[in-house]
Order: sequence, then C-alpha cells, then structure tokens
Amino acid sequence: MFYGPVQCPVSGAVEHEMDHVFHARLAESVPIEPNRAEVSALRWVGEAQLEALQRSGMITPWFAMILKRVRWSK
Repeated sequence: MFYGPVQCPVSGAVEHEMDHVFHARLAESVPIEPNRAEVSALRWVGEAQLEALQRSGMITPWFAMILKRVRWSK
C-alpha cells in the first residue's frame, strides 16, 4: 500500500490517497475482463517490455511511481 500525499512529476497535481497494488502470475490464456469504464486498454508485457514502456513515458506518472516503490515477487 502507498499513502499520499504524492505529487505527480508531470502535472504537479497532489493526491492524498492509498493505492492498493495487486500482483499475480497468470497464464496468457487466462481471460481478463476489466471494467471498461475504468480501463481503456490492457496488454500482457514482460519485464523488459515494461521497462521499455516506462522509459518511453507511455505509462501514467502514477504507475511509474508505483513501479519505483514495488518489488515484484519472482
């Protein structure tokens, strides 16, 4: 869990919230059906692809901050 306040490095917006991060290992054949009002797109990526997305700026600033703080279990 992460507790605010946290300032977005891009917009400067400050949020006071608690974010829950869930991590799971699933086979690519497992269907994921997110709420489309909440999620516009998703895709499977490996660690190298995730690092490349982070370097490219193609993920939200909030997710980038979470990635810096979380140690993904292996």
